[in-house]
Order: sequence, then C-alpha cells, then structure tokens
Amino acid sequence: MTTSRKWAAVHRVRLGHVRRLLKYRYRGPTVPDDDAGREDLRTLLHVKAVCHPPGPDRVRKLINEIELTAPWKDTNAAQKLADEIAEKPLTLKADTLGRMLRMDWVTRVGLRLWQIGPEDLDAEARKQQRKRRDRERKGDARRDQGRKPRAEYEGKSLSRLKPWEAEGISRASWYRRQNREPVAQVCPQTNGSMRQVCPQSTFLNPVDTPVSRHEGGSGKHRGDVSSVHHPESGRRR
Repeated sequence: MTTSRKWAAVHRVRLGHVRRLLKYRYRGPTVPDDDAGREDLRTLLHVKAVCHPPGPDRVRKLINEIELTAPWKDTNAAQKLADEIAEKPLTLKADTLGRMLRMDWVTRVGLRLWQIGPEDLDAEARKQQRKRRDRERKGDARRDQGRKPRAEYEGKSLSRLKPWEAEGISRASWYRRQNREPVAQVCPQTNGSMRQVCPQSTFLNPVDTPVSRHEGGSGKHRGDVSSVHHPESGRRR
C-alpha cells in the first residue's frame, strides 16, 4: 500500500468518526441550522474533501454530504460552500480536529473515536496513558502466569534485607561464610537400597566418605566398607 492510499484510508476512518460524533451530539444524522451546526458542517466537509482527489467529483461528493447532513441549506448556498472547500480543503491533524469539534476525552473513549484527539488531553498525555495501560496489561499477564510482582521479590532479596549489617560484618565476609556452610549429600543406608540426606561435614575427607554399590558398580572404591581387609579373620568381609 502506497503512502497516499494509506492516508486516504485513514481519512475515511476519520470521516466515519466525525459522522459518529455529530450523530451522537445532535441525536440524529442532521445538524441544526445554528452557529454550532454550521461550524460542525464545515469541519465535516473539510474531512470529506481530503478523502477524494481534486476535481468535479470532489465537489459532487461535498454537495451530496450537505444534502444529507444539512437539508435546510438551499441549493445555491450548498454549491458555493462545496466549491469553496473543494478548492482548498484543510488537512487537519487529530488534535486540531478535536479542538474544532469541541470533543473531550470522555466522549472519545465512550464512542471510540481514536482518530480525533480530545481537546482536554494533548498527544503527549495520551502517549503516557498508552504506556501506563500497556504496563498494567503486561503486569496482569505476568500475574496470571504466577510470577511475583517486582516489589514482592525485591523486598525479600538479600540486597534489600542486608543480613550482614545485622551480624556486623561486611557483605563479602557474609557471602564467604555462606559458602563455608555444610552442604547436604546423599548417603547410603545399611541395606544399600535406601538413601538419606546427611551433611558432608560429618566426613573428614573424601577417603572417609562411603560410596554406594549402585554408584560404584563393583563396590571396590575407597571408602567402601565391604572391601576392607581384616587381618584377624584372614578374609574380606
């Protein structure tokens, strides 16, 4: 899609939004014959004109719009107004269009008129609102997946609790002490089939650490009590 065709599609969507707003405001498809109605009619025609290329077809489209929206306008006045706007239509931005139509934020959200900027909330404020809604939507998705909020896991982190300050030592010393704590290790029971967890610190060195038959294959490893020779009996037990 080329740029010109893309913007033509945007203008058509914006035209539909302007029609929806005027229909909601005046409780029908026509505008009244007063200052507010005539001003809104001109704004509608400017949006309508940029949807069509210059030429007689543009003028005809504007006259048809006047007949539908302002049937109280006579033929000569409608022709004059259509010629004037068709010759040099205004390409209105969203915020400018919102100010000309006097539309607020509540109306924009209620009617879902996203192509018209509200006069009480500028583009930067709307950008911040979109970011906030995006953060809330992603946060809800993370909570649905069972993830903890940032405040919760940061509040329980060691960097926030700082247990080394309670012990009166430095952070590096505290972590070094944690690395020296006894580490749990799997040890065999007497029958050789069941296992239990016992602290590694109960053994003096790797030679004293028993090894299971299931892990050692033949069982003839250092520390295996079945391979210890007893001189009194003259045999291995």
